Amino acid sequence: MVAGCGCLLFLAAVVITPIVLLILNWSAVTSFVTGADSSKPSPAPSASGPCPKPMAEMLPAGTGARLVAAYSRDDLEERYAFCRTTAGKVFYFARMKDGEPYGDPTEARKSENGYVVDFVPQGTSYHFRDGEVAAYDEDGKEIWTGELVPEATAD
Repeated sequence: MVAGCGCLLFLAAVVITPIVLLILNWSAVTSFVTGADSSKPSPAPSASGPCPKPMAEMLPAGTGARLVAAYSRDDLEERYAFCRTTAGKVFYFARMKDGEPYGDPTEARKSENGYVVDFVPQGTSYHFRDGEVAAYDEDGKEIWTGELVPEATAD
């Protein structure tokens, strides 16, 4: 009688354990079956390619300039773009409304995790980093922030 109990316990463990594991990890099972992994966010678009011609024409030695970053804002119609010349200088462009051309370029600098644009006459700067843009006054005090949406192009 004792030998029969051992077999039943072993059989129960072999059958019940996989069922419990399936229940606890159902999302992993469905991801495997469908080929999708819902736990990973989709990658953000990354700007690349040539700097759009109208912008490149405004740059000093703009021939061969490359688009290195482009952003939009959900709360506003603003669009931002950064192009790097073949000499390695980075320039910032902004467009305030859809359908309007981008404004004149302003030289920018690469920061640890984004770009900084200094507006010398006004004494302000924009810091583009970690999915947001922040404006600072001449004393380094934050004036405002806004969430950025990475874009693949500067259209």
